[in-house]
Amino acid sequence: MNREMVKKFTLLLTAIVLFTSSYAQQDPQYSFNMFNHMSINPGFAGSNGAICANGIYRNQWIGFEGAPTTMVFNAHMPIKAISSGAGLSVLSDGQGYEKSVNIKLSYAYRLNLDDAGTLGIGLSVGMLNRAIDGEWETYDYLENSNVDPYSDPAVPNSESHFAFDMDFGLFYKVNLNDNLLYAGLSTTHLTEPKFKFSNEKVPFLKRHYYLTAGYYYTLPAQQWEVRPSFMIKSDGITNQYSFNANLIYEKKYWGGVTYRMSDAVIFMAGVQLPMNLTIGLAYDVPVGGMAGYSKGSIEIMLKYCFNVSSNKGPSRNKSVRFL
Repeated sequence: MNREMVKKFTLLLTAIVLFTSSYAQQDPQYSFNMFNHMSINPGFAGSNGAICANGIYRNQWIGFEGAPTTMVFNAHMPIKAISSGAGLSVLSDGQGYEKSVNIKLSYAYRLNLDDAGTLGIGLSVGMLNRAIDGEWETYDYLENSNVDPYSDPAVPNSESHFAFDMDFGLFYKVNLNDNLLYAGLSTTHLTEPKFKFSNEKVPFLKRHYYLTAGYYYTLPAQQWEVRPSFMIKSDGITNQYSFNANLIYEKKYWGGVTYRMSDAVIFMAGVQLPMNLTIGLAYDVPVGGMAGYSKGSIEIMLKYCFNVSSNKGPSRNKSVRFL
């Protein structure tokens, strides 16, 4: 490698080492966790009582070439005739020379607990593709010539492999007067999918566990609402804790702060535009080992919901209670 490539590679490797020393989880990281239940919990499908779609784009560690970039699209809807919900999630995640695409379908049975709320019991199945596509260059200074890097079996060539993937989740919500309480418990990669690359090593995705909860509280001044929430993420070895609070004005304008322990302080803001289109922007300020190396991370979110009535035809859902 030339000196410039060595420098970039060293910086990226340093970032990865710093990150994985604290958080070794393989699932992508998000700032808008409260908008992203479908990606981690199939029990959430249909819980909004409307057809909803949202997309998130994340650019992590701004300033690092090859740093992680993540795009996810989720859509879900209720199936009221059978007290169920269905959903779709499409994820594209890239870091360095590694690319992953995950497509999964979700189904949730929604158990009505009367005044005690509803419980969604969900399962998702899908296919996960993992690919390596690197353009490696090596130079032999003793021979003063280029060397074929792929002559070394430890250097990966372009490869792409598929594996079956499965998630399971429970999502509970209950209305308490003018307020709302929700909680979710889920696990991703139940089958711990394996990928057989040609170097005979068999990497796999570890099973991940998620615990989420939130409370929507209407303040005495009725136009204001505060929504604290938290998420705990674990792969059985390392844990990640995130605590968030959002303040909403007239159910249209909102802003908040998240603290991801030992990693970042996240500032976010958003607005619900006409036609029930919600836009959000989040910026991560690193406070852990990445603080001296990265300019932070940025995340953009779009969400749209609408109700469907068999009598009146399509009508828009003007509430943003369910983020």
